[in-house]
Amino acid sequence: IRITSNNWLSYSYKKTCYIQDTIPYFRDGNFLTPHSFFLLNLTIMDAVFMFFIPPGFLNYLLLHDLKFDAIWNFVYALNLCGRPLTMACICLDCYLAVVHPITYHQRKSLTPRVILVSLVWTLTIASGLGYAFDYTLFATMFPTVPYLVAVVIIGVCDFFIIYTLIKSDPSNNTIHPQKRRALQTVINSLVMTLISYLPPLLIYCIAIPQFSFPGVSCGTKLEEGQSPLPRSSFSIFLGSQTFDT
Repeated sequence: IRITSNNWLSYSYKKTCYIQDTIPYFRDGNFLTPHSFFLLNLTIMDAVFMFFIPPGFLNYLLLHDLKFDAIWNFVYALNLCGRPLTMACICLDCYLAVVHPITYHQRKSLTPRVILVSLVWTLTIASGLGYAFDYTLFATMFPTVPYLVAVVIIGVCDFFIIYTLIKSDPSNNTIHPQKRRALQTVINSLVMTLISYLPPLLIYCIAIPQFSFPGVSCGTKLEEGQSPLPRSSFSIFLGSQTFDT
């Protein structure tokens, strides 16, 4: 998985959209709605992750500080775990609003959303600690689990949302213009999600089984004077040389 300028622009654009979406809730005094609550957490994850990208590249190219590598590996969990799971939560919330509107409006309490987001943050922090203390996890199938869960949840929810929206009105055979616009938004969102999540998932599934650290496997103790494994996700994904302690 390579962080390029296109990825940077994509994250910048998405983060800007999320902030623009949440500003009206501040202005109207309705900030703590289910939708805006999920958007707030997603915006925080994106903002923190983007903040660490420039110093992460700087450390990868020039500084080679192993402590910062550990911090960056922890932050990278926001992208590998937190973001896809939060996107899945947003899609699940939209599914309930469209497919089960009565139940959704009867149960608009933030309590289940807070519990769900707390679970996402817990999993993200736990995986981040795992990456920070055992950087060889990047070279396993472990990072694919959140992506796989997110793709399945988003795909199933969007399928039922699209099916509900395209059902014809009993009085005629046309789709209401508002439903048509919502349908276009859902389809565009589904396409962007598949473009964002499926390639990394496929790359991991194809490349990781063939990937190994030269001469050293996960859990192998290093002999005195032996060069350690790449300690940063940049080092692993971009194929750099290992850093000497």
